[in-house]
Amino acid sequence: MPDTAWAWRVLTGTTLADKLAPPDAAAAAAWDVPARIPDVPGRPAGLALPPPGQAVRSPFPAEHTLHEPESRGRALHFFANHELLALELIALALVRFPEAPPAFRRGLVGIAADEQRHLSSYLARMESGGVRFGDLPINRYFWDALAGASPLQLVAGLSLTFEQANLDFAAHYAAAFRRVGDDQTARVLDEVLADEIKHVAHGLVWFDQWRDPALSRWDAWVGALPPPLTPARGKGIRFHRAPREAAGIDADTITRLEAFGASKGRLPRVFSFHPEVESEVAGLPPSKSGVRIARDLAGLLVFLAGKDDVVLAPRLPSPAHLAELARAGFAPTEVVEGGPGADLGRALVGRPLGGLAPWGWSPIVAQSLAPLGGPAWNPTWRALYEKSWSVARLAERPDLCDPAVVGVVCRSLTEVERLATPAHVVKAPLGTAGRGMRRWGDPGVAGWTEEVLAAQGAIVVEPWLERVIDLSLQFEVAADGRVTTDVWGRFLTDGRGHYRGAVLGDVLRDQPAPVRRLLAEQGDRLFQVARHLGPAMAARGFTGPAGIDALVYATPDGVALKPLVELNPRVTMGRVARAIGRRVRRDRVGLWTQVSRADVRRAGFDGIPAWAQRLREHAPLAIAGDPPLISDGALFTTDPARAERIVTVLIVGASLAECRERLGLDGPGTARPEAEVD
Repeated sequence: MPDTAWAWRVLTGTTLADKLAPPDAAAAAAWDVPARIPDVPGRPAGLALPPPGQAVRSPFPAEHTLHEPESRGRALHFFANHELLALELIALALVRFPEAPPAFRRGLVGIAADEQRHLSSYLARMESGGVRFGDLPINRYFWDALAGASPLQLVAGLSLTFEQANLDFAAHYAAAFRRVGDDQTARVLDEVLADEIKHVAHGLVWFDQWRDPALSRWDAWVGALPPPLTPARGKGIRFHRAPREAAGIDADTITRLEAFGASKGRLPRVFSFHPEVESEVAGLPPSKSGVRIARDLAGLLVFLAGKDDVVLAPRLPSPAHLAELARAGFAPTEVVEGGPGADLGRALVGRPLGGLAPWGWSPIVAQSLAPLGGPAWNPTWRALYEKSWSVARLAERPDLCDPAVVGVVCRSLTEVERLATPAHVVKAPLGTAGRGMRRWGDPGVAGWTEEVLAAQGAIVVEPWLERVIDLSLQFEVAADGRVTTDVWGRFLTDGRGHYRGAVLGDVLRDQPAPVRRLLAEQGDRLFQVARHLGPAMAARGFTGPAGIDALVYATPDGVALKPLVELNPRVTMGRVARAIGRRVRRDRVGLWTQVSRADVRRAGFDGIPAWAQRLREHAPLAIAGDPPLISDGALFTTDPARAERIVTVLIVGASLAECRERLGLDGPGTARPEAEVD
């Protein structure tokens, strides 16, 4: 066929004139098509594809430098290489599939002509910046991914993946070039965007004609992509729905793509949620409430995972929820159904992984992650979970904390009774989120204390402090004991110390001057405590994330700081709050809180979804900037449509009081105890 002869010239030619030869009969007639198809396309000098695995990457220029001719040229060099690869893949398809439907082949020839025009435009603008095609390293990814593709795989990979991604890239960089005053290059990208919409539409028509009609379009697309391609390659820097709609892609597929996350090359870390590690370390079996909490809250790990990582969740969030998070600026992450228990990582067995990142380690967690290459449980880690261990460490540093409020470790009920008064609390060594704590003098506290002593061998007695605000600090422990810290944050509790959420953004806006002054003068003590704990934790073989809770409390003379109330040798909700808080504008206040099914029913709503709809209507989300920051409104951070007992939500406003009012409930502190986790 005439287009096959022309395609052969484009595929094997060694000059740019060959690559840009127009697809007309005169050009086609001069060429015969041999039987053997080359492994790589012919290329001009300086543009040959590197050997597999030997590509050298060149950094893409920063957007703020695109007004500089050389930076513009370097950016367009990347775009030109992609256009050339797409053109060669089309030519390859025309050569490999001479019996494909004529209408499909004619469409490919038309698309190839567009790619030639794009390439010519890029070359002209590139050379005006003093950059020649071939001055930068060339990559071969498109070719390696699709050179062996079938017609179905070709439209799935080229049209619906690489060209669909260019809907985002062309729109994004057209705006970027306009911002730096280069309207001429921006107009080229506008033309590319208009053409790419047609190219995606062409591929979609043939994909729908060839795919399995028993599958949804999404499932058929995922199944048709040749490894290692995934839909993650089908979107760019900022996701744009409008051009996809113009290309004819249905709303469900667009939403699923917006929500989709998967590694584009780096081996993924695996994040998994284990809300009862303290109980498991104490030897208790998993509880029904822990299973429910895991189903509702495991999705929070998407805020900690990177875009190349994997989150294991007992129940998958809906695509609509994940897409909402993506629009708020949170990078989509791959979520895989898994757990709880021994089957936790079954879906990932045999898959190359870059590491494991569980919420925390316990004997049960170690056993469940062993099939993925996880370490065996280290019994010396148990002490790190015990409050008695952290109390002893704080007692070593009287310069950091008033010894009178540190606490005392008791080993018998007699010791407790000799020390404790109604102004004291007793704490189980293994307990979390304010649970495992009683006021001395509460009904039944002596019997409870005996039970704890029998089960755990110790109990901590501390003076009851009049809480002003709770603080947390997240840190990482290296193998040599060095500590990397984050900034401290503020969290919320109810009257018994049960965790309820966090304050984000301007965390001290509602606090009086003495509290602000105290933390400005003494806040560094939290960091000193973390640096003191790190070597002792590493000596027990512990590395990784940890957190400390701290407390500002009232005294007869004002306010004081207790820089260590509890050590958590694991991930905490404070770490999740910090990740979410990075998307809150610093001059605003965010309330991130847990809301239970009982809360919304007491407020008169018929379940969490009904309350969520009301909150969205009354507190629409306002996002602006690059990167996008939330300045107002409500964002659900777990999926309200699939919540069984508890949902988490971020509300941003001018003050904490305004955020509480928008919540439309009684505020944090109303959820029932079984809905707690930290």
